Amino acid sequence: MLPQRKKKTGKYFAQKVEYDGVKFDSKLEAARYKILKAREEDGEIENVEVQVPYECVVEGKKICKYIADFRYWCKDQYVVEDTKGVLTQVFSLKKKLVEALHPGVIIQIIKDPREWPPRTVLDPHPSHAHLRTQHQTCFECSEQSPSSDQDQSWS
Repeated sequence: MLPQRKKKTGKYFAQKVEYDGVKFDSKLEAARYKILKAREEDGEIENVEVQVPYECVVEGKKICKYIADFRYWCKDQYVVEDTKGVLTQVFSLKKKLVEALHPGVIIQIIKDPREWPPRTVLDPHPSHAHLRTQHQTCFECSEQSPSSDQDQSWS
């Protein structure tokens, strides 16, 4: 009799899970799916999609293919999410590439599946409420807040 092989685990020890007939790469991703489906049933969001592909093509040459964990409609815009336990350099590069090549697409990184409401294009940093009404720069993330009525020049 042959010995049984151990179940393979990924580099970051994520366990594949199946829920509602959909296979997920991690428990975190499956937990987020459950929450998104509940929000969809409550009418807060619509059209939850899983494993949404984005082709990255530059000057006719395919660079890569990025597969987002989720995409859904919320408050007149699509929200694209990726659940991550560990942020890798490859993911960071693909995120920047997709956002540059697909105007309007902002990939939200979800580390806690219960995070709600999702960060949006107009509100990328929920903890920076003090920047929303003023035209300031947050030195923690080196990003500028959305423009206010005042037009100021920045160096």
